[in-house]
Amino acid sequence: MTVTELKIIDDRQVFASFTTRQTTAYERREALAREAEGIGGAVVWPHLVHGTDIAVVGEESQGKGLVVFEDHDGAVTDVPGIALTVTCGDCLPVYAWDPVHRAIGLVHAGWRGILAGIAAEMVYVMGREYGSRPEDLQVRIGPGIDACCFEVKEDCYGLFLDKYPWAEDYMYRRPDGSFTLDLKGINLEILTLCGVEDALASERCTCCEEDVFYSWRSRKEKDRMLAYIYIKVEGTPGFKSAEDPSL
Repeated sequence: MTVTELKIIDDRQVFASFTTRQTTAYERREALAREAEGIGGAVVWPHLVHGTDIAVVGEESQGKGLVVFEDHDGAVTDVPGIALTVTCGDCLPVYAWDPVHRAIGLVHAGWRGILAGIAAEMVYVMGREYGSRPEDLQVRIGPGIDACCFEVKEDCYGLFLDKYPWAEDYMYRRPDGSFTLDLKGINLEILTLCGVEDALASERCTCCEEDVFYSWRSRKEKDRMLAYIYIKVEGTPGFKSAEDPSL
């Protein structure tokens, strides 16, 4: 079966998904924006810079279709009908859902963002803006490059050890002397240290599964997948949910 999207979260209140190479991030985001406009919602498009700035999206964005945030690597909102999006090649999408305060977050976590602590920053911003407690958050890391494929030079290895001494547990030296990093494992450890109790990571490797996902590392492809999440709008059909199996 050809799978267009992979469900990350799908319950009565929230939906999160990750596209495959059956579509492009641009095409899916444009389709979402048209759907959002029809229900008075919006689609958030951060222009990524591999930093830690996270946009706080409020009711002022409703009805605007596509809302661009320059120089941001993620966003948070508590407004139903606003879809948060980030594009991914091999970097990790990190989704958060607070069912207590009905708030969501989504960030793009490449190795630079992970080193800078972007997942921890998302937890902090959701707490500051919505009163979200780490122990109430449901955090999911979508498909991305795994340790099997993420080879780095010794200087990158050293940067992680300097920032997170415990990260040695997620670093591997190959027989040829090269290094690989488990970015998902490092991200999960950071979230645990923040107090997040419900955090899971997909086992799908975008670099290995080049027939399913676009990959910059394996093919230098310029097309990307789209990660997105939104709070459903009560009383309306809302956005269309993907019909494909969940991760």
